[in-house]
Amino acid sequence: MLKGISGAAEAAGQRMLVADSGENPVEEIRLLRELARWSSGVILCSQQMASRQLADASSRISRIVLINRRTTGHQGVVVDFGAGIGDVCAHLRELGHEHLAYLQGPAPSRSDAERRRALRGQARRGLRIDFLTCGPGTTDGYAATDAALATGATAIVAFSDYVALGVLIRVGEL
Repeated sequence: MLKGISGAAEAAGQRMLVADSGENPVEEIRLLRELARWSSGVILCSQQMASRQLADASSRISRIVLINRRTTGHQGVVVDFGAGIGDVCAHLRELGHEHLAYLQGPAPSRSDAERRRALRGQARRGLRIDFLTCGPGTTDGYAATDAALATGATAIVAFSDYVALGVLIRVGEL
């Protein structure tokens, strides 16, 4: 995604600056206030700040595009997590899995809430799913792997690629 955004910015004679808030809403607000002074627009990826804080930030920056969040008055790009989870579960069922462990993302994550909602829908269709607290990173996935395996699940679904990488590292060690 970053390469695509960078290429589009360059083609428009603009530059891109990347800043990471670590999914911390307080840091997101601090970064937005700083960026508002120096930029003509901001792309917010998977932001965790409250809607009121986002509205306040919008009053300071004329152009904001949201990624993975729908709100009134903002343009955005949103992933269909429900369809994605449906595809993942269908594929795992085709492979014979009927019991999954889901390693959850951070509690305030809207994308994780959508994934959990879709997984609960799959559970209503007979798929057994254990929801385990995890986090967004590789070390979180690594640390949660033993608990996921202890559930007896035959497949692990991770909140993010980073979490999945941690799982793969731990499973490789085992």
